[in-house]
Amino acid sequence: AYLITRSPDDFEKGPDYVAKLRSNFLGTEWMLYDSGVNPKKRRSSTQGDVRKELAFINCEQNIFGDAGPRRVHVTSPALDDNGTPRVRQPTTEAERLPTIVKAGRANADDFISMHTKARGRTPISEPCATTCSPPPKACQYRRSL
Repeated sequence: AYLITRSPDDFEKGPDYVAKLRSNFLGTEWMLYDSGVNPKKRRSSTQGDVRKELAFINCEQNIFGDAGPRRVHVTSPALDDNGTPRVRQPTTEAERLPTIVKAGRANADDFISMHTKARGRTPISEPCATTCSPPPKACQYRRSL
């Protein structure tokens, strides 16, 4: 897991802690969480302290086994009318973003989906085109984070 902080010297969950980026064993799936508490480890019954899911990143495995580009999918909560991301604080496995995405239940009203389109077998250093759904305004906002 990676901790994202505002300070280059502070690697603890202190005042500079912003988020956590965690991967699966293979490094093909990544979750981005805010600084809240893991729902399995919370002590109170309130949901306010539970961590928020900010994004799910899924990288397809490269079937050729080389360092060529892989297709990457990013799904995050949609924006509300004010342009702020909707809050997602799941407490069960069925409510988690990876479960929803893998089951094909990530609809355009509740989520922003972006993915790369790999262009053939180009070198990994070349950028891939990115498409997104819903409207480009939401994607431009997300890319600027």
